[in-house]
Amino acid sequence: MIAIIADIVHSRKLKNRERIQSDLSASLKRVNQVHAQVIASDFTITLGDEFQGLFKFPKGLFKALDEISVAMYPVRLRFGIGLGEITTKINRELSIGADGPAYWNAREAIQFVRRSNDYGRSNIHVIASNSSPELSLVNELLKATAMIAVNWRLTQIKVFRALLEEGLWTDKFDQGCLVRRLQISDSTLSQRLASSGLKLYLRARTEAEAALERIHHAQ
Repeated sequence: MIAIIADIVHSRKLKNRERIQSDLSASLKRVNQVHAQVIASDFTITLGDEFQGLFKFPKGLFKALDEISVAMYPVRLRFGIGLGEITTKINRELSIGADGPAYWNAREAIQFVRRSNDYGRSNIHVIASNSSPELSLVNELLKATAMIAVNWRLTQIKVFRALLEEGLWTDKFDQGCLVRRLQISDSTLSQRLASSGLKLYLRARTEAEAALERIHHAQ
């Protein structure tokens, strides 16, 4: 299984915490519905600023995390991902009470992010029960993508949000659909894509997911 433990960065310093909690609850509900086929246990808020979930396999994992992150912008999130077994019963509707190496690894991973976040630019880390030479590749790719995304402005976030709303998570897409959805010119969209590094971000995330799938299969 793939366990995810996530939280809101500097949650106690944020204003309108009640609204942020409501936004988080709504975004998790949408992601649980969209990714129902690959989720083993729904994303659930476990503490005021923390939530967790369980995936059957990596396919769609990073897209789901991107959907949550984009929905919560400008609030920043961080993610710990753990690969391993679940040794207790799994509640499909609530990710509370389940335990095992997958969650232990996810907890260790998010603690690693809290300690070693590269001056606030890295927000995601993966730990697996069985070591793999590809795991360092996954984490370096994820760190690189996090450093790209941390510099995105609202206009660039809107491009990524529109892409996700079109059901797309690939660097190969028809720009026309985004032009129509965003109601901007081709040249404006091209400028935003170039300045954001969005296509590079998506290529790297796709490679990270493919490598994680190989690690998961070998576990």
